[in-house]
Amino acid sequence: MGVDGNRNFEYHWDEGGSSDLSCSGVYHGPEPFSEVELQNMRDYIYSFGDSVVYYQNLHSNAQMIMYPWAYECTLEGNVDAADQDALARRVMTRQDSQLKQFKQSEVFFIQGEDAITEATGVSYEVGPLCQTIYEASGNSIDWAYGMAGIKYSFTMEMRNGPDGFVVPPEDIDPNGRDLLAFHTSAARDIMAEFGAS
Repeated sequence: MGVDGNRNFEYHWDEGGSSDLSCSGVYHGPEPFSEVELQNMRDYIYSFGDSVVYYQNLHSNAQMIMYPWAYECTLEGNVDAADQDALARRVMTRQDSQLKQFKQSEVFFIQGEDAITEATGVSYEVGPLCQTIYEASGNSIDWAYGMAGIKYSFTMEMRNGPDGFVVPPEDIDPNGRDLLAFHTSAARDIMAEFGAS
């Protein structure tokens, strides 16, 4: 099968929720950052120094927005867990009359209490990754938060497909609208917190 890129990050690599078996779907690789794609991503993120404040890891099939930790099911050491949780929940329940959504080539505006649900009729569960779905050491959001120092590090599990991880073509646009709704709202809060305009 190859290396699961989301088990190959250095932070708490190979501490549980991954496998030494190369035929496993959660094979963590022979060593942290053994994959050139992840080395390039790591180096690119580090090239910005401490100016990166938001990291998003996208997956399919669970309708969840999760933050560190993935390697353990406690929040010990995650001093920003309350802020991470609050941002995700605030975005999920925001009344935002100016949120732009794109559907094919049309731009339209939505109004309502829940940016994603209003845009697409879908709600997402929010919580720490290990507590919300399962343990996954060597995970990218743990590395982004724990080593790269990115305060708002999230994994977003997109909509459920009828065949599990295979998302049908007709769900690509709605998933894109979910992403746009989340990112637009999150970006506004993050820019306000860090003084950007």
